[in-house]
Amino acid sequence: SIVDFEIYNILGRKVRSIYSAKRVASGEHQIEWDGKDDNGEVVSSGLYFYRLKANNFSKTEKMMLMK
Repeated sequence: SIVDFEIYNILGRKVRSIYSAKRVASGEHQIEWDGKDDNGEVVSSGLYFYRLKANNFSKTEKMMLMK
């Protein structure tokens, strides 16, 4: 299946697509975000949302970016 991990700002605009790949092994995984958007610009501290999508599964959670 294709797995997508994306980060959105408080307004719902996509800030960064961190990961998109086929056939990810099952189990626990760790993903790090460097605090930059897709253009390489540093984003401000604040509340963001991440979305994990795979097959028929989708989960959105909030996170706080602090510098």
